[in-house]
Amino acid sequence: MPSNEQQRQQEMDDWREVLALAAGRRVMARLVGVANALGASYAPGDSLATAHNEGLRRMGLHMLTHIQDAAPEHLAAIITFKEDR
Repeated sequence: MPSNEQQRQQEMDDWREVLALAAGRRVMARLVGVANALGASYAPGDSLATAHNEGLRRMGLHMLTHIQDAAPEHLAAIITFKEDR
C-alpha cells in the first residue's frame, strides 16, 4: 500500500497531467465556474439553497486549491476563463 506522501504525489501528478492539456484546463474552468467558487453562496430567504450553493462553492475552492498546488501557472487562466460562443 502506498504511503500518504506517495498518494499525495500521485494525486498532484494526476492534476498536472489534466492541466497540461488545453481541454483539461477548459473543463476545470467550466467546473469552477459552475461551482461559483469565487462568488457568494447566500440565497436570500432560502437556507437550503444557500447550503446547496455553499457545497458547490466549497468543491470549487477545493479544485482551485489543487490547481494552485499542482500547476499554479494555470490558475489565473482558469479563474478568468470566458467561453467563446
